[in-house]
Amino acid sequence: MQIGTPLLESPPSLPLPPQPTISNTFNPELVMGGQFPNVVLLSTDGVLFYTHTSALLAGSGNGFNGLLSPDVLENIKQTQGSGPPWLIMVAEDSVLLNVVIHNVYKMRCDQFNPPLETLLDAVGALRTYGTPVHHFLYRHIVSETPRRPMDVFLVAAENNLDTLAVVSSAHLLSLYLPSITDEMAGRMGSRYFKRLVMLHINREQSLKMLIQDSPAQHPETTACGFIQWRKFTRAWAFTAANMLGDIRPDFPVGVLGKTLGALKSEAGCDVCKKSLKMKVRQVVLDWSTTIKEAATPAEPYDPKRCMALAILTY
Repeated sequence: MQIGTPLLESPPSLPLPPQPTISNTFNPELVMGGQFPNVVLLSTDGVLFYTHTSALLAGSGNGFNGLLSPDVLENIKQTQGSGPPWLIMVAEDSVLLNVVIHNVYKMRCDQFNPPLETLLDAVGALRTYGTPVHHFLYRHIVSETPRRPMDVFLVAAENNLDTLAVVSSAHLLSLYLPSITDEMAGRMGSRYFKRLVMLHINREQSLKMLIQDSPAQHPETTACGFIQWRKFTRAWAFTAANMLGDIRPDFPVGVLGKTLGALKSEAGCDVCKKSLKMKVRQVVLDWSTTIKEAATPAEPYDPKRCMALAILTY
């Protein structure tokens, strides 16, 4: 291995250091574009990842955090084919580095079942290496988001990843806003903290608007005239007013439909009942599928495929 400074042989009386382990996926036989690996990344726990400079640099905006500087690349070029691959020690352990390198090569890593904490750490590591998050890693994080949505939201805010912020926000509608600590608010930053607060406010206002108007009135008939209709609309207004104190961003769809649907007993005729049924159906549909405008994410991933309940808004 090329490591810059020759290693001195250990005295015979001293035990030899343990031999490094080689990654199953990123091994010496990994061929890319007809080329064998020319750079080996050594994790902190002694696992070797055989990689290609072309892959490491393809999406990196900072020379893979400066590890592949022009001088290093020139040395690699001069020694390629005449010796072992160039060795570079990195700051990540093998579990984290495995996720990072899979992302670099645009490969799935869910078969290794890395914990969510590692996936989120990988987002920060990729930022360090100047490499964007690939959609495979996005999808993996999204699938784990319901378990720890706040952790995902914080990492998304820290790294300015709108897509992950959008997805995780859909699972934070039940969050008690005063429970946000100073440390959490600091990690979010003013922009994402405001967006989370406004999400809650706008959701509540949205539901208030949905239940504000009573069902559409039908032409008067001998069986159901103005008096009957006024009684029906008053019952709707009374029910809506009683709901105002209980409205919250995650108000249950089932409770909403059941509460409004109970007004069927106040309907003066079959036409009124039909109008009520249509109104309740529309309110429930709008509440469960409302998507508010949000800033277009910079990441190559479509947020509308990830959620249908809520999106951060300014």
